[in-house]
Amino acid sequence: MRKAEVAVTELSGDIKAADVVLQGDLIIQNADELKAKLLNAQSQYLVLNVILKNVTRLDVAGIQLLVSLKKSPVTKVDFRIEDNDEFNKWFELAGLKQEFFKQ
Repeated sequence: MRKAEVAVTELSGDIKAADVVLQGDLIIQNADELKAKLLNAQSQYLVLNVILKNVTRLDVAGIQLLVSLKKSPVTKVDFRIEDNDEFNKWFELAGLKQEFFKQ
């Protein structure tokens, strides 16, 4: 099992915004740590650009964390998937169309 990695980089500008890069295993064994880091980022910024990069594994717990982050009434969250088109197929199977990630 590979640990999930979360890197937050604050962006300059008028709005409190950050890029959040997620890497590694976004699975249930890493869910508590991942959730804590995402909630921390969410509490500090109004806009999060979540970038899925070099994600090696993803399960339902990982998808649930991404969905809950996206549904925040306070923080605007956008997703970008890099280096793995296979995830687009899995997200669609889970009922998440591309529009969910681009809103």
